[in-house]
Amino acid sequence: MYTVGALTKQTFLPNHYKSQTPIHSELAAGLSKYSSQQTQEIESRIQQLRSPVAPSMLRSQVYESSLEEKLFDATAGVKVMTSQVAMYLDSQWRSKLFNQIDSLHDVDEWEPGDGPLQRESFATFLKAICDLKPKRRPGLGLTPSGQLIAAWTAGSSRLTIEFSGNSRVKWVISRMIDDEIEHYVGDTTVNRLAAGLRPHHTEEWFS
Repeated sequence: MYTVGALTKQTFLPNHYKSQTPIHSELAAGLSKYSSQQTQEIESRIQQLRSPVAPSMLRSQVYESSLEEKLFDATAGVKVMTSQVAMYLDSQWRSKLFNQIDSLHDVDEWEPGDGPLQRESFATFLKAICDLKPKRRPGLGLTPSGQLIAAWTAGSSRLTIEFSGNSRVKWVISRMIDDEIEHYVGDTTVNRLAAGLRPHHTEEWFS
């Protein structure tokens, strides 16, 4: 059984998402490894910003950063990363993405023990978005460890993707077929994500 981690911060997602026993789809095994020149360029730009100096580190400190500073640093860091691939993202799409990130890091809604959005996770998300080019924005959420989760919904169908470090992604599709919910799951690299999703008619979520 595969279950996406419970969300602690979310925008446009239900409070909890738990998959039922999945029915594994046949992944595109045997397909040649896919990595376009554009994807390589995007990855190169993001790689340069994987470990930037956090704004709080530029200030002399003799005390541990406050929650506000940690959330500010996390928000600023991922926005800087986004700016490096801005030419691949529609300006309105990018603006709304920033609003979602701000909402995820709302200090007034923060739960003790939760981790802010991890840069490695967001780097994987950016590569996926630039490759998939979805016209519809997903709802965004965070796992307690700071991994980003994106979800697209169309009627009774839902696609949920969890973005990890090292360019890994896990995805879950739930779809109503003949009055029964079926689940399909995948665990792959971000460069293989489009190929893995292709048999499942992604246009219903992305178009």
